[in-house]
Amino acid sequence: YAKSMKLSVETAARDLRHGFFSVKAKNLRCYQILIAHHADDQIETVLMNLCRGSGTTGLGGMKREAKMGKLTIIRPLLNVWRSEIDAYIEERGLKFREDASNATSEHVRNRVRNDLVPNLPEVFGRDPREAILRAAQLCREDAEFLGMVVDNLYRMTVTKSGALRFAKVESVEPISLKRRLIQRWLNENEVPDCGFAEAERVLSLMDIENGPAKVNLPGDWHARRRAGSLFLEAPKGS
Repeated sequence: YAKSMKLSVETAARDLRHGFFSVKAKNLRCYQILIAHHADDQIETVLMNLCRGSGTTGLGGMKREAKMGKLTIIRPLLNVWRSEIDAYIEERGLKFREDASNATSEHVRNRVRNDLVPNLPEVFGRDPREAILRAAQLCREDAEFLGMVVDNLYRMTVTKSGALRFAKVESVEPISLKRRLIQRWLNENEVPDCGFAEAERVLSLMDIENGPAKVNLPGDWHARRRAGSLFLEAPKGS
């Protein structure tokens, strides 16, 4: 699946996992699902996003609630440390299942979990995890405010067919809002694995004289400029 959709293995696995959740939720007529991500997972996510060059949205980490179509994903343990969960399990003698791959260094997240995070107190002379969570909360709050601004811009910019009006996009300032507008458009159309580089690629279509008329996006998607609009082409057969 990752190869056919031109995605990273981790992104492909996430998409398939979410697809499984969606099917099961529909079959069971259940539109909320609880995920066991905890505070240590949040630390890993924020650090990984920081090293990928993410903006405030990525640095905010995972949200407590997130929409995936009609399904609402809820993460009730995001403020609970793994050590607290382990202590609760041990005290009550609960059975649990540990993913064997967690102990390996095959994936980036595992290396962050096993090699980077345990060494942070030694590097900083204190445990910085609470500070990282606080910084993530501030980024989430800023991102939520900017998201409301972009929502208004999006409604004024998108056409009934789902294209973006070229002139409207061009008039958006500052550039940070323009990037967020493009990112919102890509997310709304479920173009996978899109970030700063993909938004910049779409923005290059705004340069009529020197820019391209078509750019490639992850998952075999394409963005084009034509007749005063920016529009997306879905993968063949989708």
